[in-house]
Amino acid sequence: MLDFRTETFLTVCETMNFTAAAKQLNITQPAVSQHIHFLEEQYNTSLFTYRNKQLSLTRSGEILHKLPSFCVCLIMVRSAWLL
Repeated sequence: MLDFRTETFLTVCETMNFTAAAKQLNITQPAVSQHIHFLEEQYNTSLFTYRNKQLSLTRSGEILHKLPSFCVCLIMVRSAWLL
């Protein structure tokens, strides 16, 4: 099970919009901002950047985006192997 902040991060990566992510997760936009801010403090790096009103991932954000997906796949493969 993913941490709710990680789920928020992945949803923002999918939508590239804090408001759209909030609607999809049924939480407020300030909550999304707080989740992202928490992760940025936790990892001591910026995860997103705005350029010309366009949200994009930083290099650190790209790395973090790949990590949870990899972990979920690994858990699924390991679970299937144990069956």
